[in-house]
Amino acid sequence: MILETIAEATRKRVAAEKEKCSLAEMKEKAMAMNPDTGFPFEQTLKKPGMSFICEVKKASPSKGIIAEDFPYLEIAKEYEAAGASAISCLSSPIWTLPVPTNSPERTLSQC
Repeated sequence: MILETIAEATRKRVAAEKEKCSLAEMKEKAMAMNPDTGFPFEQTLKKPGMSFICEVKKASPSKGIIAEDFPYLEIAKEYEAAGASAISCLSSPIWTLPVPTNSPERTLSQC
């Protein structure tokens, strides 16, 4: 089943990543982050009414490549203009394909 295949690949990827960045180093990075963010994601989803989390991804495990030309910023801006409460930018190196690592728009950092 596709979910078990994804889970197994993810377990292997996480194990490899743990070898690059120790738990102590990860904790140190987490503790160095600004805790006074106001939790904007949580606050957005707590607003009255319907909330939408819109997904941006280049590929899907079941469908393969969704869009060869992947204008992820334009897609995210369209979602925002349409009223998205939050935008999920899926970035798996195998299944959804990553946002370019040299992209200045990436907000998640790696070790």
